[in-house]
Amino acid sequence: MNNEKKLTAQDLALYYRGQAKLIRRAKKLDSFQGFAHVGQVVVIDSVLIASVEQGLYVVKPILRPLSDMTEDEARNVYKITTGEDYPANDAKSEVFAVQDEEFLSAQMEIGAMMGQPAVWRYLLSRHFDLFGWIESGLAIDKTKIETK
Repeated sequence: MNNEKKLTAQDLALYYRGQAKLIRRAKKLDSFQGFAHVGQVVVIDSVLIASVEQGLYVVKPILRPLSDMTEDEARNVYKITTGEDYPANDAKSEVFAVQDEEFLSAQMEIGAMMGQPAVWRYLLSRHFDLFGWIESGLAIDKTKIETK
């Protein structure tokens, strides 16, 4: 029995229209000249989600750690939570008064913000890793990918 942990189609659907890297194809597809090759970066769309659900592909989404949040994104989170524009110049450090790497573990301190579905939707739409998938090896850190 294989105890390998992998993301499900439902997991990938959270990051719809994001990017993922094809890690493996099912053996029955080895001779198939399908839409993607191992190692290829693809868009997470309904075709990919259905293929993962059928066990045809194993993919890893390409996500951003919360430490990659920009000032504008931090200001947007503040506006979503308060309904007001942030008055100071340093929204990121004020809104998240914790080290970026400790953001999720410090959720209790900022629970009011993270408790709002609108914040989750916004952060998911910006392809932030909200579930620790990068650390657990289930996703790829976008900030560590070499760009051409």
